Amino acid sequence: MIAKIQPHLPREGYYVKPFIFFTVYFAIFYGTSSRFHFVTPTVIEPSSVDQFVPLLPLTILIYMTQFMMLPLSMLYAKSNLQRARAYLAMLMAIGFSAFVFVCFPTRLPRDLAAVEATDFSYIWNVLYVLDTDSNCLPSLHVSLAFLAVWAVSRSSPWLRNLMFFWAIAIAVSTMTTKQHLFLDVIGGTVMALLTASIAIYLIPDDGSLPHKK
Repeated sequence: MIAKIQPHLPREGYYVKPFIFFTVYFAIFYGTSSRFHFVTPTVIEPSSVDQFVPLLPLTILIYMTQFMMLPLSMLYAKSNLQRARAYLAMLMAIGFSAFVFVCFPTRLPRDLAAVEATDFSYIWNVLYVLDTDSNCLPSLHVSLAFLAVWAVSRSSPWLRNLMFFWAIAIAVSTMTTKQHLFLDVIGGTVMALLTASIAIYLIPDDGSLPHKK
């Protein structure tokens, strides 16, 4: 029998300020880096994997669920330690990725005609208004999804599995919506591993600061 899982809320209003800060931080870094580049964005040729993966317009619904996944991962993180590490790693992933987007930008041309005739074309239109065709490598969508899984890594097994397969679905959807290439997905995964490792170093198990060398 599966036990009911309750969100871990240390005190009233605990998440309001971090959530607002994260939202503003993301909007500034991602929004700026998607429209300002030091050099002209490079168009990377699709790999054999990308050519094999078809455009599936309906998977935009999976792609957009990441905006629910991130706050839920913070709510259901088992401990404040894991929550703090994942939160810090997400902030670093956004900052590091924004640096790459500005200094080494890539772009993926979009096929507008292929999605305009779908039942969810209005969602695509909103996405295309808010997001440009740059900010591709690394995929921040993938980085944040896997960091959300890490946030609940000490929670119940079924919740961990649910979040893991949700993150996989989001990662695949970045390719089936043609928002990203397979190389971007690999880059996003590496970014998640890198920032998680740094977060573990900066926030050890005992909560102390790293020892100076």
